[in-house]
Amino acid sequence: MKFYKSILILFLFYSISGVAQNGITEIPEDPTFQANNQVKFNFVPLLWKTGSLNYERKLSKRWTLGLTANYRPKSDAPFKSYFQKMFGEDGKGYLDNAFDIDKLEYGNWWLSPEVKVYLGKSGAFKGFYIAGFFKYENIDIDYDYYLNWEENGLNFNTSLPLEGDLRSWTGGIYVGIQWKIADNWHLDWQIIGGNYGGGKLEVSVHQELTPEQQNEIRDFAQDIHEELNDVKYEVNNHGAKIWGNIPWAGFRTGLSIGYSF
Repeated sequence: MKFYKSILILFLFYSISGVAQNGITEIPEDPTFQANNQVKFNFVPLLWKTGSLNYERKLSKRWTLGLTANYRPKSDAPFKSYFQKMFGEDGKGYLDNAFDIDKLEYGNWWLSPEVKVYLGKSGAFKGFYIAGFFKYENIDIDYDYYLNWEENGLNFNTSLPLEGDLRSWTGGIYVGIQWKIADNWHLDWQIIGGNYGGGKLEVSVHQELTPEQQNEIRDFAQDIHEELNDVKYEVNNHGAKIWGNIPWAGFRTGLSIGYSF
């Protein structure tokens, strides 16, 4: 009786092991299924409070067509101490510097159609790739501009609320690599890339201005005009406006998780 029990236990053990190996732990892939679509979420833009989604469609074995959308609600700027060092000097407050990052709020959104070629033997959605893209971006900016002047031996200062809008059109390329990490799941590293083009800038002050404030803004606008000849300005007692075409560039990188279907 013990012998038959031992045979039965061994039979059940090997049966369960065979099911686990062939039916549970390993799910065979369907050789007839080919993913033609992929959606991805980029984690890197979260560092500057931006959400980024990408859709990619397979056109052939190596070529895909995609669209990336980014959105950042208007809020204060990230990495304040880093940018303050770029625009000012250590140990100085914003009264001594031309720019104060604490006074800046901005939001933006952009859309970017792109075409991508995968260079490896595996084809689309796997391996090293090169992408070319076009990018339209809209940036909305609020900034309190500090004014300081002297009159009759007295020092005066105030701040003016500037409202700005920038719409840019650029093109560029980037390179990356993508790995399959699970069934239908991929990791996409956009290694490095950049874009260059132009934009249309408009900055306005919507309030009554004193003659001293007008003079300060004219000096500020004239400095911009000397650097960028296409930028014009208009200042009067009812407000101020600075507008014109400017060059614009950007940087492209990212780390995304993607799902293919």
